[in-house]
Amino acid sequence: YSHSIAHKELNQLLANLDRTNVHDFLLPDETVPLYRFAKWRSSLIKNLNDSVWSKNTDSLIKLKTRILIDRVHIRAQDGGWSNIMRKSEYAPVFHAREWEMTLNKLEVKELLRILQSTKCNDTYKLNITEIIWPVLLVPETVLLVEQHFPHYHRKNFEYRKNNYNYSTDLVISVDCDEQSMLHNAQHNVRIVQVSRNLEGRPTEKGHAPRYIILVAKVTRSFVKTFFKSMKSSLFAVMVLGSMFLSYKVRMAIITHPYQFSFNEMGDPRPLIRLCSSIFEARNAKMLELEHDLYGELLYIIKSPDTLLRETEYDMYKLC
Repeated sequence: YSHSIAHKELNQLLANLDRTNVHDFLLPDETVPLYRFAKWRSSLIKNLNDSVWSKNTDSLIKLKTRILIDRVHIRAQDGGWSNIMRKSEYAPVFHAREWEMTLNKLEVKELLRILQSTKCNDTYKLNITEIIWPVLLVPETVLLVEQHFPHYHRKNFEYRKNNYNYSTDLVISVDCDEQSMLHNAQHNVRIVQVSRNLEGRPTEKGHAPRYIILVAKVTRSFVKTFFKSMKSSLFAVMVLGSMFLSYKVRMAIITHPYQFSFNEMGDPRPLIRLCSSIFEARNAKMLELEHDLYGELLYIIKSPDTLLRETEYDMYKLC
């Protein structure tokens, strides 16, 4: 039951995201060979031997992964018209998360075997899926929440589902190019991911590690609260126009903390399309959709100053 509830909440959150909130990172192929190690191999072999024969839990071998995300954050102001002329404050936001897994005795023995091997093309694969989360969610309240099975939603207002399910292997192999020194053979270390469907069957060949970052936008409840306080939709559009033309007024009226996306937006066309959609939703009496579209409009309006510098359109003509 709790899994179903979490899955439903995740889908609801993803339904409120658009393509500007989803960032897909596939590491380049040249970064796949991570290390060639020979100098510190002896130290690693010693630690593995100690872990195999020791009964002390402190000697367990653990693998760790760490990710650091850096993005821009607008600091929330205290509110009130006294802050209109106040200089805007920017601050970098660092999201860090670490995962770890403990190797069992069999995995440690296999790792020890491959490090001591001098056979050409001898390879060992270790499943490290539990410490490689390809899908990372960056909401407004907590740091990082990871999910293995999200479904990404719509494209051009047509809903579609994509499954991001990967199994990740740490592959250690003997480097055949270094076989002239069999007593000190070097090894290659790679991280390979395989896409799988909901049934667990592979759908793609192994590729470099992939990360999909989901960035949350202004919450729907905040947008509804903001617009319910307005006298009318016309007045709301006027306020939006002033917010668009004056960065200081925008920061004074909306004091809700907001995070930028990774890609700065400098193209006014999304704003034009959204204003057109708001006009159609208002004529069709689709108030809920209108609120959602206003939320996306706020997202674009509160984007970096690049949009303000590049856009010279009149809000009255747009909306």
